[in-house]
Amino acid sequence: MAETTLEDIRAAAGVSGSQVYHYFEDKQALVRAVIDYQTDAVLDTQGTHLDHLDTLPGLRAWRDLLVEHQRSLECRGGCPIGTLGAEVAEIDDAARMAVAGVRPLGGQDPRRAPGHARPR
Repeated sequence: MAETTLEDIRAAAGVSGSQVYHYFEDKQALVRAVIDYQTDAVLDTQGTHLDHLDTLPGLRAWRDLLVEHQRSLECRGGCPIGTLGAEVAEIDDAARMAVAGVRPLGGQDPRRAPGHARPR
């Protein structure tokens, strides 16, 4: 991902450069939007379980969800947030902070807190 250019993304998406720049001012803004999208997807899938990690049955249910998900992927890939963060952490401070801002286990997602502005 680090070496992917906006031109590469534009070509893969089959859109014009003006369309890309209409939504994202630069590659870093696009990367942060992807991190937000991946984080939302993970939290939407795991949110109910993450809210119940204070009991052993809750912890086991979360574990079972993760194991089943990895089986469905044939154990390919890792955490979509962590993998993405690892790729951009060294070159994009804002992306590293966005990945680090994922809610702690069992805690409130800071991006969903009152008054938190979503990226454009």
